Amino acid sequence: MKKELFVFFISLWLLFPAYAGTAIEAEIDALFGTLQYYNIRDRCRIILRLGYEEAPEAVEPLCEILTNDIHYEIRGSAALALGDIRSAKAVPAFCEALKEEKYPDVRVDVARALGYIDSEKAVPALCEALKEDEKRAVRMEAVEALGEIGSKKAVPPLCKALKEDEEADVREAAAWALKDIRSRKVVPVLCDVIDDEDSYIGAVAVRILGIIGDKRAEPPIRNAFESRSCNYLRREAAGALGRMKSEKAVDILIETLYEKDPGVRLASAYALGEIKSPKAIDPLHSILYDRNEDIRAGGIRALANFNTKRTFNAVRGALNDEASVVRVSAIYALCKYPTKEKLTLLIPFINDKEHRVRFRAYLYLSRVRNAPPEITEAVDEYKEKYMKKEE
Repeated sequence: MKKELFVFFISLWLLFPAYAGTAIEAEIDALFGTLQYYNIRDRCRIILRLGYEEAPEAVEPLCEILTNDIHYEIRGSAALALGDIRSAKAVPAFCEALKEEKYPDVRVDVARALGYIDSEKAVPALCEALKEDEKRAVRMEAVEALGEIGSKKAVPPLCKALKEDEEADVREAAAWALKDIRSRKVVPVLCDVIDDEDSYIGAVAVRILGIIGDKRAEPPIRNAFESRSCNYLRREAAGALGRMKSEKAVDILIETLYEKDPGVRLASAYALGEIKSPKAIDPLHSILYDRNEDIRAGGIRALANFNTKRTFNAVRGALNDEASVVRVSAIYALCKYPTKEKLTLLIPFINDKEHRVRFRAYLYLSRVRNAPPEITEAVDEYKEKYMKKEE
C-alpha cells in the first residue's frame, strides 16, 4: 500500500506540474513520510529525482535528511538533490554538514552543492573546510566552490592554499579560483609562486597571469622565460608575454627562435606574432626555411598578424610547402589578409592530396557570401568528390 501511495504522489506531481501550492506540499510531506519503507537504493533514487525536478517544496525535508539520516548514502543523495534545486534556504544545513559530517564523500557533495547555490553566506564554511579538512577531494571542491561564488573574502585562504597546500592539484585549483575572483591582491601572490619548486605550479601561475594581463606581472614572467630552467615553464611564459603584448620581451623571444627545444621556439614565434613588433618580421621569415615543419607552420601563423605585402607573399609561398601542416597554416594565414586575391589562391587546394588541406580550403570558401561562380563551382566540386567519401 505504501509503495502504491508513493507511485500515485510522484506520478501526479510529474504529470500535473501546474498543480502547485499547498496540495503539492502535502504530497511532498506524504512522500517523505513513506521513504522509511524503501531500501537505501530506492530512497536515493527518489531523493535524486526530487532534485532533478528542482522541487522547492522539498528543500526543508531534504535538509532534515542531510542533517539527521543515519545512512551516509542517503545524506549524500540529499546534498546532491539540494544542489540541483539551488535554494539559498539550504545553505545553513550545508554549512553545518561541511563541519560535522563524518563521511568525506558527503562533505565533497556538500561543498560541490554550495558552489552551485552561489551564496556569500557559504564562504566562511568553505574557507574553513579548505583550511582544516584532511581530505584532498573536499578541499578541491571547496576551492572550486569559492571560485564559483567569487567573493573577495575568499582571497586570503585561497592564497594560503596556493602556497601551502600539500596537494598539487589543490594548489592548481586555488590558482584558477583566484583568477575567477579577479582581485588586485591576487597578482603578487601568483608572481611569488612562479619560482615554486614545483615547476608545474609555476607554469600555471604564469598562464593565469597572462590571462589576467596585469603589467605588474611582466618582469617576473620575463625573468622566468630568461632563466632557461624549465622548458614547460618557458613555453607558458612565452605565451603570457605574447598575450600581454610585452615589447620588452621582443629581443629575448627573437633569440629563442633559434634554440633547440621546438616547443619553446614555437611558443616564441606565436608570442612575436601577438606582439606585432616590426623587429620580429625578419626573424620570423628566417624560420620559414627551418627543417622542422611545425616551426615553419608556426612562423606562417605568426606572420599572418603582420598585414604587409612582404608577409602576404611569404604566406602565399608557403601554400606550396611539402608538409600538409604548413599548407593548412598558410590557408589559415591567407584568410586573415583583406584581399580578394586570397580566395582565388585557395581554389586549387580543393583537390589537394591531403584531406585536412582540402577540408580547410573548402571550409573557408564555403563561408564566402555572394561568392563568384568559380568559388561556388569549387565548393560544389568538393561536395561531389569528397564529402561522402570523407564523412
